[in-house]
Amino acid sequence: MLARLRGRDDQPIGAERRQGRVFDDFAEHLADLLERGQGLANRKLVGPGDLKKALDAQLIFGGRLGTNLLDLGLLDEETLTEALKEQKRVDVATYGNPDGSPKPIRDRLPVSIDFYGNDISNMEDNCLEADGGAHNIRIFRNRCFNHGHRALSVQPAFGGPVYFIRNIVYHAPEGGAVKFTASSAGIVVYHNTLIAPIKPMLLAASNVHYRNNLVLGKSETLETFAVETNTNYSSSDYNGFRPNDGAEFSFEWSTPPLAMRANFPGEPGTLSTQQQTQLEAKAREVRRFKTLKEYAAATGEDTHSVLVDYDVFVNVKAPGPDPRTLYKPADFDFQLRPGSAAVDAGVRLPGVNDDFSGRAPDLGAYEVGKPLPHYGPR
Repeated sequence: MLARLRGRDDQPIGAERRQGRVFDDFAEHLADLLERGQGLANRKLVGPGDLKKALDAQLIFGGRLGTNLLDLGLLDEETLTEALKEQKRVDVATYGNPDGSPKPIRDRLPVSIDFYGNDISNMEDNCLEADGGAHNIRIFRNRCFNHGHRALSVQPAFGGPVYFIRNIVYHAPEGGAVKFTASSAGIVVYHNTLIAPIKPMLLAASNVHYRNNLVLGKSETLETFAVETNTNYSSSDYNGFRPNDGAEFSFEWSTPPLAMRANFPGEPGTLSTQQQTQLEAKAREVRRFKTLKEYAAATGEDTHSVLVDYDVFVNVKAPGPDPRTLYKPADFDFQLRPGSAAVDAGVRLPGVNDDFSGRAPDLGAYEVGKPLPHYGPR
């Protein structure tokens, strides 16, 4: 499942770490993106007009530059792979679909994988990726700071469940806290403190459930909690939200018509990513709201959720306006202030928060009066 990349010294490096360096400056990321495109143009693999088309598509639909080139039919996968290997001195080996697909061999499925206790900061892309997992993927008690792209990624999950439990995300200025995309299914989001919004991405996820989270912060747009899903049995409740001033809308819950349990239009693999995204969007009803009250009344979601502000924490402030700013975890205290709006505002989740200390579980990653988790090396 894991891509194995090697740098100039033939040392294994992570999928988002090329030649041993981590991009902690978003301007450098942009320069690197343009370098890739120019490298393809210099090799006459794409023309300037084709490169512009792919960059324009990336602005609209997101995704990687290479993915947009492929989806637009401007480059084939083999040529792109060889060009990237030559340009960046890396070799990419992607596992792909599970063995035996479309009837996967059960004993070979990627299942029962844990990511916990990690302290990850200053990443050019995602903090943690469950990409390609099948069942029982558990991502819990991690701390993520300063991520250029969406922090918690599922791209895709083959059925799930993928669990995100008691994680902290601070400062993910492009796209927000989560990256639930590529038609993923079966995602559980419990007790996370997310100082970055939740926003949709192309190829919506299905069977997604949010409980007992705190969601504050903003990214390049101002909505706080925006969900697109192809299943009307996705759900959300008992969360704490802070809408952003000046937002055109703060909440979105876009699903198929409510009379339908689910809707998965199109045939798998027959359309490009952009075409499938557009087809799915036409099949969903877009519902957007300025206030939590309006959103809850219209959708039946988050009827027990509450509004919060940064004063629920002992010491947490909103990220500043410059997305290139790097913040230090030591400067923050995400513990809840006793008596604040996030305390005792959650719902009991058997096996997850049985040890809560008050009348009901608290919202977010930390329970008042309980020991704090250890992040990083032990």
